[in-house]
Amino acid sequence: MRNFLLLVLLLFMNQANALPTRAYVATEEQERSALCAIEELPNTVHQNLLDASLRFLSDQDRIAISEAYQVDDVPRSLTRCYPVHAAITLGKSYSEREFAHFYDLSERFMRFHLLLEVAKKSGRLTPKQIGKAKEANFESMRKINLELY
Repeated sequence: MRNFLLLVLLLFMNQANALPTRAYVATEEQERSALCAIEELPNTVHQNLLDASLRFLSDQDRIAISEAYQVDDVPRSLTRCYPVHAAITLGKSYSEREFAHFYDLSERFMRFHLLLEVAKKSGRLTPKQIGKAKEANFESMRKINLELY
């Protein structure tokens, strides 16, 4: 009987550890929001961001990529996606700090995916490298989210 109780306790603890953390859920929602926002962008803005991403990959022009993101369509497309893709993290109540943090990481995911799109089209990365880059980026964003969530 004692062994049975120990087994049940161990199974329960494993189940609790298997549940996604709030930081993990936030990271998933930020990435989904970013991918949705890319789809929501007007074609001209999307192309401008891709061009700036290509310049950044070619000559590390940080000014051009920063300027490209200073258009109203970027935050508009991100926030348009939040009601669907950020329902858990930005649910019923959240602070201004939580929203700013969520927005910041969503935009970082957006930049990352646009850079990947350019790198993929130009043949700079193999599918295997892209997969590793996505995993590494997700993990680094999750670690950033651990600070808040």
